[in-house]
Amino acid sequence: MTAPTSAAALGRLASRTFADDEPFYTAMPGQLPGVQGPVFGRVDECPCDCLRRPANRKPHEWKCSFPLDPVWNLRAREVAFCMLNPHHRALRDAEIFPGRKIWSPATVRKECICLVTLGAWAVKEGMPDDLQMWATEDWQGYIEHRTWSVRSAVGAVRRLVRFSVFLTGAGVLEDPWPGKTDSEVAKLAASDNLSTPSIPPRSGGRCCGRPGPTSTDSPQASWSGETVRRTG
Repeated sequence: MTAPTSAAALGRLASRTFADDEPFYTAMPGQLPGVQGPVFGRVDECPCDCLRRPANRKPHEWKCSFPLDPVWNLRAREVAFCMLNPHHRALRDAEIFPGRKIWSPATVRKECICLVTLGAWAVKEGMPDDLQMWATEDWQGYIEHRTWSVRSAVGAVRRLVRFSVFLTGAGVLEDPWPGKTDSEVAKLAASDNLSTPSIPPRSGGRCCGRPGPTSTDSPQASWSGETVRRTG
């Protein structure tokens, strides 16, 4: 059995929001007595062994895997942690309230697959680590080169936006497709007519400890009726 890989062991990046020893699945139902789950600091994958596995899920489908790139690895873990712990104190302090929406481990696994693809594409294309420097056409480039469904890819991007206030080295992001639903963006992509005007990139440095200032133009961002406040 391969030992879990920690952020400290690989010299990976630390989150400014979540501690390495915070458990991933404490908010999830179906906890197995006496089985300890993974913590945020584990960087290779996040197995769901501490939860009862549905009969229609194979063992290899019952875990989340993260990107190899250090920046995207941390980014995916932060988004996954937000989805799996929607009532965490950090989300409450930022006044993000999911209501009755609880994401399942299977949904979070799909999110991580999309972020692995997005991260690999971003590294290959030489995209800036600072997501605030991405234009709408950059997000569209990922959608066009996705390996998952359009709706899943669009949803993954929008969850990056939704939880951007918690992402290390990132400021508050804006929806690349304002006023359009995931289905509408998917239909536009299918018709090869995804032509939202480009947003000029903001000035700013690299994220996660790399030198350069980060833009903090807006103290708040609106998301589907919710107000997301910056936490610092």
